Parts: sequence; C-alpha cells; structure tokens
Amino acid sequence: MVKKRGIVWNYYNKKMLGSQVIAFCKFCNQSYIQNATRMERHMEKCPKCPEDVRQQFIQVAHNKRHKANNLDNKMNDGWPKQESSVDQNITDTELEDLDDWNYKNQSYLVDTSNAIQQNMDLVMHNNEQNWVNQDNAVKNHDTNTRLVSRNWETSENDTETIAAAGSQERSSSVHQRKSYNPRRISAASSVQTSDCLPLQNKIYQEQLLERRALRRAAELEVQRKALELERFQWEYERDKLQTEIRWAHETRIMQLKEERERHLTEQSRIKTVSHIV
Repeated sequence: MVKKRGIVWNYYNKKMLGSQVIAFCKFCNQSYIQNATRMERHMEKCPKCPEDVRQQFIQVAHNKRHKANNLDNKMNDGWPKQESSVDQNITDTELEDLDDWNYKNQSYLVDTSNAIQQNMDLVMHNNEQNWVNQDNAVKNHDTNTRLVSRNWETSENDTETIAAAGSQERSSSVHQRKSYNPRRISAASSVQTSDCLPLQNKIYQEQLLERRALRRAAELEVQRKALELERFQWEYERDKLQTEIRWAHETRIMQLKEERERHLTEQSRIKTVSHIV
C-alpha cells in the first residue's frame, strides 16, 4: 500500500543529501530534514508564505490538536465509569445485611421455640380453664339439688343418694378428662415439635451456608474489580511514560540532525565562497 503524499510537500522542494531527504521551503528557502510536523509548523510562521496557505496549515494543526484532545477525554472518561460500575455491583448496605443475617437467624430460632412453648402453655391453660368451669357447673347443680331436696322431705334420702352418686361420677369423669387431655395435647405437641425442629434447624443451616457463600463470592468479586482497576491504571501510566520518553528522544534526535544539517550547509557555503574568491 502506497502512502498518500502529504499536502505539505506542495510547498517544499525535495532534495537528496546522501541518504537523507532535505526539504526546502519554496517561499523562504528554509531547509528541514524530512519531518512533516516541523514543515507544517514552519508554514504557519513563514513570513513569506501567502495568507491562504498559512490559514490552511493552521486549520490542519487545529484539527490534529482537537483529535488528540478527544482521545484524551475518552481515556479519562473510561476510568470513572469502571470505578462506578465496581461500586454499583455491591453496596455497604448489602454487606451489612449479610453481617446481620446470622444474628437475625439465631434470634428467629429462639423466637420460634418460645412461640411453640407459649402455644402449648396456652392450650393447656385453656383446657384446664374449661374443666374448672365444668366443675363449678357440677357443684352448682349439686347445690340446687340439695336445696330442692330440703323442700321435699319425703324424698330427701333418695335425692341426696342420687345427687351424691351423680356428683361422684361427674367429678371422676371430669378428673379423668383433665388428666387425659393435657397429656394427650402435650404428647402430640412434643411429637410435632421434635419432628419439626431438626428439619427447621437443617434448613436454617443450609440457608446460612448459602448466605456465607454468596457473601464470600461478593467479596472476591470486589477484590477482582479493584485489582483490575489498578491494572488498568498501571497500564495507562506505563503507556503514557513510554510515549513521553519516545517523544523526548525523537525531539532530541531531530534537533541534533537539524544542527548537523545547518553546520554542513554553512560549511558548504563557506567552501563555495572561498572557491569564488
């Protein structure tokens, strides 16, 4: 692929001096070693250059600077975006929630066991209260029966015998129910509690392990993002330093070549004058 010739060569004369290419300005005959940037800068400041040509090279320099500034802005805008994306992946609030999860889980286990025990106590208390109310009703019935038996003297003995027998049967049945139902409730609740608690504890342990794994994965992701950001910053600084060193070296080489060329030109001019004389 043939490189396109720059517009700057339209205003320079090209001459070969050994293996080097020397460019001479067509307006002021200023000589330069082949370097398009220096040749363009000379055209901006050449006192004999026409105004339209000078404006043309000023516009070229302006376009180059504008392109370089846009490139720097794009590179500088890339770093804050990467840093903000790292911060958005995980927040301090989520980490605090993960820290508090273990405490909340333990408190939930304690509250659950306390709630089960309170429900058992409440059921037993309600059953005992029902049996006590039934006992009071039986006693009231016995009292009414005795009052009636006093009014009926002829059937006093039979009524008292029947009432005593009925009260004994009722009291015995009531006591049997009182002694049977709480035991049955306590046994059933204890069986349900003993069956549910190991399963619930296992579920809570699995959830806790899952939460810890998620938290560890989030921490590792944050560390990876931070290391990646540091790597990008280091590469940017390295490339910037290498570019500055290369530019300084090339500038120094061009200065030395220009000084040498100027020295050779002066020597050739002196020799020409001496031959003429």
